[in-house]
Amino acid sequence: MSFDTDDDEDGPVPGTGYDGTDLEGAKAFVQTNLRDGVTCPCCGQLCKIYKRKLNSTMALALVLIYQFFKTHKHADWLHVAAFLVKVKHDSSIAGGDVVKLRYWGLLERAAGDRPDGSDRIGRYKITDLGKRFVEKAAAVPKYVYLYNQLLLRLSEETITITDALGDRFSYTKLMTGA
Repeated sequence: MSFDTDDDEDGPVPGTGYDGTDLEGAKAFVQTNLRDGVTCPCCGQLCKIYKRKLNSTMALALVLIYQFFKTHKHADWLHVAAFLVKVKHDSSIAGGDVVKLRYWGLLERAAGDRPDGSDRIGRYKITDLGKRFVEKAAAVPKYVYLYNQLLLRLSEETITITDALGDRFSYTKLMTGA
């Protein structure tokens, strides 16, 4: 029995250097091009390593989360997005970057599932490293490298809370409530 068709999709992928002949070749092609991003010739997924910086908005959110847990000592978890919208009256701070703080080890995500089966329930708590970072007792990697929502590596270059806040936010004003 033959499955050959005139519109066969196997074979070379134009402009890629992949000749379309084997799975190992496809893997090597994807691995070689992850930094710039590449469409997998087997499944069509965009494959890319993302370099993410701990930015000022993330640092601000971490300070606010720290302050919440400092004043609510018996709280176990916090719905971060809802909390940040309530405190800052601005939904932009509650975006996806804030929860990426877990890749630095600054936040821990609660386990659980939503009714739709997703494990993204939005509840987090600050870690000991997160507390030390906010208190200026620790520095963390400036960048994380992510692939498919998995942490690949951390940068050797580090950043402090004041560096992360930058010129946009005053550490002293945030910590004193001024």
